[in-house]
Amino acid sequence: MKVICTSPITKGAIVAHALLRAASALLPTLGEPGGKKCREVSRHGTQSACATSNWRVYFLTSACLCLSAGLFGAVDGSVKNATSGKPQPNVLIQMVQPGQGGMQTLGTTKSGPDGTFKFERDARGPRLLHAIYQGVMYTKMIAPDAPSNAVAITVYDVTSDAAVVKHSQHVYILQPTSDGLGVEEVVFLANGSSKTYNDPKGTFRFYLPDNATGKATVSLTSPEGMVPVQRQPEKTSQPNVYSVSYALKPGETKVAISYAVQAGAERAFQGRILQAGEGNRLVLPIGITAEGSNIKLVGQDPQNKANIYDITGREFAVVLKGTAAASSGAADPNEDPGMPQIETTKPRIYDRLLYVLGLSLGILAIGFVLMYRAAPRKVSPPK
Repeated sequence: MKVICTSPITKGAIVAHALLRAASALLPTLGEPGGKKCREVSRHGTQSACATSNWRVYFLTSACLCLSAGLFGAVDGSVKNATSGKPQPNVLIQMVQPGQGGMQTLGTTKSGPDGTFKFERDARGPRLLHAIYQGVMYTKMIAPDAPSNAVAITVYDVTSDAAVVKHSQHVYILQPTSDGLGVEEVVFLANGSSKTYNDPKGTFRFYLPDNATGKATVSLTSPEGMVPVQRQPEKTSQPNVYSVSYALKPGETKVAISYAVQAGAERAFQGRILQAGEGNRLVLPIGITAEGSNIKLVGQDPQNKANIYDITGREFAVVLKGTAAASSGAADPNEDPGMPQIETTKPRIYDRLLYVLGLSLGILAIGFVLMYRAAPRKVSPPK
């Protein structure tokens, strides 16, 4: 009987093979077919039983190798250029994994002429594939329970034409503090083309008021939906205008800008929207109202406990009135707080604990049976 295993033999398979080889050295019936033990027993007419036992062992060994190879197989896939609709060769791909010391590089390769790639070495846990094409990085995450074969990565040609990106919405969120105002601007940028907009001089600009204090922090979330990336804003030649350099891929990119302002006793704030667009909003806590130019009250959002204003011009100036409503203290257990919740879960190995225990007990049982059969038996000499 011959077992054919098509999975690649990797580190896990080598370990399994080494363990079985060690077991074969301890168990006489795990020797080569027709070995010394078999020849001695064959004098009493039991050679066929010995050979059958050996073939069973080889079958189990091959099965274990295939199982190990399947669990620790290589990572392979292909890269497609969505701009041209064709496979993309010569794309640099890195496989990394988050660890205690940061991102650890597990391997580096390039896509072939047909766009395919392969990493011979895999690892447990979540992995990230970084594909770098025309100076832009595209990220694909492989979850711990996701298949690591036929992974599809999409890249795009790069353009320096800023017209491919449209401003879809700009939201100002003001929060009165003891020192002034905390400001968070959220901007949604839509790239409806089939190319990635990239410009080393900056792909997004924003305005900071004169009374802004400290440094503004900027984080951007790509259409891939990965962890937000922070960028350091740079001053431009225009007063109070800053820019960030970040490749804007096809789809929607979210930009979050946070800073503080010294609003004074009147709690005044001035904003300026540099990109043309509609649906711009000013959001204030319930209890706080705004008076000024180019704003119009839309209503209240009871879920988020906020007053919503429509910003009707590219520039607006407001003065805040009132006091934010105090929290009721006791939280409703059925109310959605709108924030990520912490959930205690067991490691993923617990989901497959029964399989692991079953496999381990099965191997022990096989070893016990083989050792029992290998015990010397008294055979009566032929008459």
